[in-house]
Amino acid sequence: MRLRAMALRDEARNPSKRMKHVLPMLKRQFPNRPEPSRPIVTRAPHRPVGRFASDKMHGPLEWESFLELDNFRILETDNYVKEYHPQPPPIDYPLDGRTHSYTADALVHRRDGRRVYVEVKYEVDAKRSDNVAKFKAIKSECRRLGAEFHVATEKEIRRQPRLSNAKQLLRYRRVEPKGRLELDVMEAVTTQRLVTVRDLMVAIRLPDSRLGELYALALRGDINIDLETAPLSPDSKVFRPYA
Repeated sequence: MRLRAMALRDEARNPSKRMKHVLPMLKRQFPNRPEPSRPIVTRAPHRPVGRFASDKMHGPLEWESFLELDNFRILETDNYVKEYHPQPPPIDYPLDGRTHSYTADALVHRRDGRRVYVEVKYEVDAKRSDNVAKFKAIKSECRRLGAEFHVATEKEIRRQPRLSNAKQLLRYRRVEPKGRLELDVMEAVTTQRLVTVRDLMVAIRLPDSRLGELYALALRGDINIDLETAPLSPDSKVFRPYA
């Protein structure tokens, strides 16, 4: 818990010297957690860098733009995403008679088995002719490797109310559900016809003061809450967890 708290405090600012000691401890604690293919966070006065505390990936993830940070927030709160790895191993692709190396901003593993290499790019840059040709070649190579390629721009990542809902939901990641709440929720969503979060609260007789515990369960994937169509509230639609 102490390590996670330190990572959280470091999330919204440049990395501190203390994180140099935290990261090796996290690596010992989670030995199977993949490392990025190259170091990302460096002190750079001309651009923002930092670390995002990820429960899904068991530790802090490094980002080097606010758009990448927002993308992490989306991926962290998407229960259809099983895991995601920043800066995965590079892939080689042919273009203009030469072989080039490409490192994606993230490799996303979805629950249906799909692997998606994601490039985070502002739309004005994504539409540049050189990038269009490059991304077309990368997409072709990813398809050959049995994976997909996707360019995520600010229009997708920062669409509302999705991003605001992700930020709000992430406030509850340190909330611990009490008693047998998890069991009660699982029984209710699998045996009863529920439409909204409030329906679920009524079904399990949960007071409003414990709403945050339901949001914490949603972050764990024990229930799914609609984050796409309306601001997060007790009136949000609720669904069964993904298998």
